[in-house]
Order: sequence, then structure tokens, then C-alpha cells
Amino acid sequence: MNAPKLPKPNSAGTKPGTQYGSTPGHHLGATAPTSWFPPLAWTLGYIALMALSLVTAQLVFNTNFNDPNFLFNFLPLMTILALYAGIALRMVGFKTPVVADLNAPTRAGSAALIWVAPWIALEVLFLGYVAAQATADSALATPMVIAFAFTALVGFAEEAIFRGVLLSGTARALGVIPAMLLSAVLFSLLHAVNFLGGMATGAIFTQLWRTLLFGLAFAPIVILCRRLWPVILVHWWWDFLVVVMPSVPGGDSYLHLLQQADLAFQIVMGTVAWIVVVSRFQR
Repeated sequence: MNAPKLPKPNSAGTKPGTQYGSTPGHHLGATAPTSWFPPLAWTLGYIALMALSLVTAQLVFNTNFNDPNFLFNFLPLMTILALYAGIALRMVGFKTPVVADLNAPTRAGSAALIWVAPWIALEVLFLGYVAAQATADSALATPMVIAFAFTALVGFAEEAIFRGVLLSGTARALGVIPAMLLSAVLFSLLHAVNFLGGMATGAIFTQLWRTLLFGLAFAPIVILCRRLWPVILVHWWWDFLVVVMPSVPGGDSYLHLLQQADLAFQIVMGTVAWIVVVSRFQR
């Protein structure tokens, strides 16, 4: 689907970008009429497919989150999930509402780098440490390659579904603010199905609140950037580091530092992004 076109100024002086959230009765991102059902259905389908995949992994492949070879064994199923996400994104499309002052593609691209720059810089630093450890210990190379491929599929699939299909699709139907909240909540609830993969209850609750914060931070950033690739990249590298750092020397302490820094970025950058989105859609 093509990106929404901005209306041309009319004799009454209507400004480009006012079709979203600035006409009477359309505050906070109410959009032109469209259906919210297809993006929501694709999203719920992804959650159901993830649940089915975890059950299949247990019953057919005899593997779960407690298996050291889980990533390798689950890789075919994760590939299917990523293909599903790609098809959903193709069918529904990615077309976020245009925020005033960010309606030029070049400016939106630059904004994308600005909003995710703290995460990218932080992750590159830790990726360098992990790469150095893998170079020093050849036994780490193969597991890291598997983890790198696996987390790439996870990052693409989850961002395509929750920030691509669901967020952009429901923003056009329900409004930007409800769509951002919905995408964050469902992204968090996706991780509740991990109990089907043998994950401990305490770990699931930790995932639920951390992924809720992640979703709340990245929803407005995607709206502002009108790009998915920055959050896919951050999500991919984050998952990769969380998976591999406990296996490298000193990794546990560095992972704790990474998690604290990431939490601070989510709170600060997410709050600023929310303020910007709300203020601009109220114009």
C-alpha cells in the first residue's frame, strides 16, 4: 500500500498534514474510515501461531526454553513465523499517519536515526565485546551464528506484526493513541504464551512488563519515523545480546549493565516520543 498523500492547500488555507488529528472531532489521530479488523486478525493469528509452534516444539521436537539447543531446534518454526509476518505486512501494508513537520521522506529517514541512535550506539558497543570474545573462543562461534540468525527472524517478525501491521493498520482506523496502546499491550501479551515453551513463571512476568515498556517506547518512535527498519535492527541486536551474553566471560555483569541502560533509554526516549506525537496530533 502506498503512503498516504498529503492534501494540497485549499483556498481556505488548509495545511498539509491536517487530515490526521487536526480537523474538528479528529484529535489525537483519528483517521479516514478504514477497518481495524484485518490488522488485528493478523496479529492475533501470529500470537496463535506462536503458541502452536511452542506446543509443536515440545511434542514433536522434544525441545523447550530449557534446552540448550532450543534456538537451533526452533529455527524452522521461527522461519515459518517470520514468513507469516512478512505475508501479513504485505497484505495489510505499512502506512503510518503523517505527522506534521515529518512529511518529507528524507527528513523522516533522518529522524529514524535520531530516535534510535542511543540504542544503536549502546548495542554496537556490546556487540563489539561479544565479537571479541567469540574470536578468542572458537567454540562460541557456531552458537552465536545460530543465535544471530534466530534473533534476526524474531526481530523482523515481531516488529512487522506489532509495529507494522497492527500499529499502522489500527492507527488509520482507531486513531494514533489507541493504536499505540493496543500494539504495546498485545506485544506484551504475546510473551505470555511462553509458558507453553516451559519458561518459568517469574521469567514470564519479567518479560511481560519489560516488553510492555518496549512497546510503549517504540510505538511513537515508529509513528514519528515512518520506518520499521530502525526498530527491527534495535530489536534484533537486543535479543541477540540477551541470548549470547550469559555465555561469554563476564557476560552476566555486562548484561545487567546493558539492561539498566536500555531501561533508561526506554523511559526517557519513549516519554519524549509520546509527548511529541501527542502534541503534533493535537494541532
